[in-house]
Amino acid sequence: MDNVSNIFGGELSQNYGDADFTIARSPVYYKANGDLKLDSDSIALVVEETGQKIAMHGSGFNDNQPRRIVDVGRAIPRRAGASLLGSQERISVSPDKKRMIYELTLPEYSFMGSDGSLVELSLMLLDSWDSSWTFTQTIARKRIACLNTQVSLDNTVMSYKHKHTKGLDIDFGARILVKALEVATKEPEIWKDMMKASITEFDAFMAFADATGRRKFFEDHMKEAEHHVKCQFPKAPHLLLSYQNKQNKDLNYLWDKWSKYSRELGMTQWAVYNTLTDWSTHAPASRESSQHNIMFIRRKREDIVRNTVNKLLKRAA
Repeated sequence: MDNVSNIFGGELSQNYGDADFTIARSPVYYKANGDLKLDSDSIALVVEETGQKIAMHGSGFNDNQPRRIVDVGRAIPRRAGASLLGSQERISVSPDKKRMIYELTLPEYSFMGSDGSLVELSLMLLDSWDSSWTFTQTIARKRIACLNTQVSLDNTVMSYKHKHTKGLDIDFGARILVKALEVATKEPEIWKDMMKASITEFDAFMAFADATGRRKFFEDHMKEAEHHVKCQFPKAPHLLLSYQNKQNKDLNYLWDKWSKYSRELGMTQWAVYNTLTDWSTHAPASRESSQHNIMFIRRKREDIVRNTVNKLLKRAA
């Protein structure tokens, strides 16, 4: 369930919504020779208010409290000196109390794209108590016209991820995000340059091939492929798709979306970037992927987008 609050006066609510509960650590016992003995190597996580069992872990499992996650999320923009006027806060906890997402939009860091669409920034904290999610704190941008999550091109300071082990430090992650907001103020200038930078259809295609791990294949087989389809690919790059022996769903998805974004945003690096973020945000995952894993499939794709676009910018420089 989602608890959404719109912030009109610049002050956050003090309510915790569905995150208003406590995770307690309970000892685990086992039977041996008819006796009940303490398992010192294990603990059970339960909802203190109801006794609901969440999961069993080793005794070294390091967990965060739901209210603490909300408090830290609310403190980050204050520490960065960010205005909360017009912000929206979302607290989402799974019905089984095993996972939660805290999200806060920050309109102060929003900007307008070349097509007049709003690109919005938000900070997110994700956690789980059954180990299905790694604890994550991140800064993300979303292009509202298509709801694509924009991927930061700076890989060093935009997120903190840690398994639930001894080294997990939510306050250290918060300090990273405070610095990340400083980067977030500069990044729109890079994107504005991308909006003006033209690109050929062939170079766009090769960027998508790069993202899907097919660039080397096409580079290695270009001459052979040109002979096969009797065409120079820089003039008709879409024919490269027909040369593949194995169907690549991701590459086909990207090429299909490129036709949409290149019409809307022009033949620009910005259109390539938005095509890639469409894929990282919306392209279907495999049937085997559970809903719980989709968030982290997206994070993996976002890393691919970041690397692909940085390579593209380096080649174009």
